[in-house]
Amino acid sequence: MNKNGEIAPRILSVEIKIEPDPDYPLSEMLGQFSNQSESKFAINHRRRQGNHDEFEWFNPACAENMADAERAYLEIMPFVRDRKWMMRIRASARVEAPCGNGAVVGEVGPCYADGFNDEDGTGREEAEKQVKEELAGELRTLGFTKKEVVTAIDKTKTEEE
Repeated sequence: MNKNGEIAPRILSVEIKIEPDPDYPLSEMLGQFSNQSESKFAINHRRRQGNHDEFEWFNPACAENMADAERAYLEIMPFVRDRKWMMRIRASARVEAPCGNGAVVGEVGPCYADGFNDEDGTGREEAEKQVKEELAGELRTLGFTKKEVVTAIDKTKTEEE
């Protein structure tokens, strides 16, 4: 409550979570599997893997030669075999704001930063910084002070799924 006995807006909690990103557009970046050869640089996936239950061809997204196609194929295979995931960081905050004679609780966010590698953490620090800045901006837009926002975000530990 503030000096006038009114409920003051407050940040109740902040959640920052690292999680797999199953929607990351790998096919747009690297290529996709199909039963049709759609490129002169397509790779016969079925022949290489020896599994007749799989798609026959890997069609690279933007290969200019067989070496490019091979790099894309080798890069996508760990994702296909579920040994590697691109990750994202999700941040949200629960806030309380006055409403009439009472208060309402709502969620701000979620904000996402994606596209870092789970094996070596490449890009994680930058993604975490980005998502915190975005959430801070949304909270500041709602009228929370810089001090309130920084305190709430800084005391939050990033959870890993």
